[in-house]
Amino acid sequence: MMFKESSMGRTTWHNSEVDGTDSHESLNEEGVKDMIYGAIKQLLKNEKHYHHGYSEEFCHVTSEGEAHITALLNKLIPLVKKVEETELRQLAKEMTIESLNTPVGGEE
Repeated sequence: MMFKESSMGRTTWHNSEVDGTDSHESLNEEGVKDMIYGAIKQLLKNEKHYHHGYSEEFCHVTSEGEAHITALLNKLIPLVKKVEETELRQLAKEMTIESLNTPVGGEE
């Protein structure tokens, strides 16, 4: 899943599970971070989602922006969980292979 801004200024979701354009298996923690950062950057560009005032105290996320952030988190939290599970499974595989390759009693 990826968050993007269309040319019409509307926020849209790209669902990789539907169109198969990218794979959860190839996504890692850095990829998820990049997706979150990119989504926030897109929100900041849209005045419907973020009001940029004269100074920081006048800048704020609009109610529509809050709804989009909530939608983003609802889409990305399961993805983060999937990445964590994949990394844990990979670590378990590596530990299993290492233990199978280690001679019993530490002898060679």
